[in-house]
Amino acid sequence: WLEANKIFDGLILVAIILSSLMLPLDNPLNDPNSEEAKNINLLNEIFTAIFVTELTIKTIAKGVFENSLNHIDPYLKSSWNQIDCFVVFVSVSDILLKYFLGKASA
Repeated sequence: WLEANKIFDGLILVAIILSSLMLPLDNPLNDPNSEEAKNINLLNEIFTAIFVTELTIKTIAKGVFENSLNHIDPYLKSSWNQIDCFVVFVSVSDILLKYFLGKASA
């Protein structure tokens, strides 16, 4: 019921808009040790966690490729959902790379 909830969809849409508004603030020329860069990275991690949660809920509710139990289209049947899944995967990969490469260089 949560994945079809209009309030849930609205909150995800707000998160998408806020995340998109944060994009121009993340500049590779910023000092990575500055408070601004640290806050931007923290917000990126928070938004990524929100989007991973949304992806997980919708994937469980609809199934990944085929859902024979009911007559709901599976999550990855939609091209928009495929793009969404790819963007979430890239975001998680970015965070993991920053974490592991940061730990390796320390």
